[in-house]
Amino acid sequence: MAKYKFGEEAMVGDVVRFGGYRELLTVESISDSSGSVMVGYSRWVRADSCTLIRRADAKPDKPSDQQLIAAKFDALKELCLAKNADYGSTFARPPCLAPGVKASDAVLVRMSDKIGRLQSLLSGKSAEVQESIADTVSDLSVYGILYLLAREKEASE
Repeated sequence: MAKYKFGEEAMVGDVVRFGGYRELLTVESISDSSGSVMVGYSRWVRADSCTLIRRADAKPDKPSDQQLIAAKFDALKELCLAKNADYGSTFARPPCLAPGVKASDAVLVRMSDKIGRLQSLLSGKSAEVQESIADTVSDLSVYGILYLLAREKEASE
């Protein structure tokens, strides 16, 4: 029977740390006769030189708040870049139908529209266009970033 450093019985799929290495490895096979486990790139090592990090049948760790925040910012970044590619960086220029309006003020108008949309959605009115509260808040977040960028650009000109 193959056992890890602190006596836990080895299972295929366990995540372990071998010796002093920082790399985490997955147990691929077990040799009960030699007390060894195959880890990583088909390398046999003594099970008792491994520290169990996570059981194969363990539920995945719940993401931390920091991880959730980072993931949301990553999604917003992708949304912002995709929309900016579609719209052609219009946030950084005065609106074509109102050339006397500063770009940052035009972004504030768009933000006002989104806040109006959010108020409508939160009031329970049925939507003609299928845009969720989450979509609206995401757009508003992106507009917040675009507003900051437009202000920085205007200050540097």
